[in-house]
Amino acid sequence: MSAETTPARPLRVVLAEDGDLVRAGALALLERFPEISVVGTATSLDELLRVVDDVHPDVLLTDVRMPPGFSDEGIQAARRLHTTRPELAVLVLTQYADVEYALDLTAEGSAGRGYCASVRHLLHGRRRRPPEVRRGGRGCRLLLHPRGPAERREALRGS
Repeated sequence: MSAETTPARPLRVVLAEDGDLVRAGALALLERFPEISVVGTATSLDELLRVVDDVHPDVLLTDVRMPPGFSDEGIQAARRLHTTRPELAVLVLTQYADVEYALDLTAEGSAGRGYCASVRHLLHGRRRRPPEVRRGGRGCRLLLHPRGPAERREALRGS
């Protein structure tokens, strides 16, 4: 069988989202793509870490805020997993965007980690987006950081 006819292994994804409706919608969307296999779901930080340890996914899609504290559990998980599973790609998807979350996520480098949020939350009322915020697909904005951490924080805060 040639490389062209050999089916590629599906991308193994864990979805971490505590909202039932959002989780169900994301699952329905992901299941439409044969190249993606959702191998686990989680609704809390502890469950997220346990599921990732059990199923060894290629990608973690996670919300920022979830039980137990509804603060930055998705970011906490991404940072822990960067140490224990550096090969795991993590994409944080959120409507409750905060520049600090994005900067914390990428504080030790951005390889294999991404943050996608509503641009309205990243811009904080400014008319022009800073150079670190780039347009992604379908309303998603990508946070890039060509400068050092202190300069990124100032640029994103509009200081």
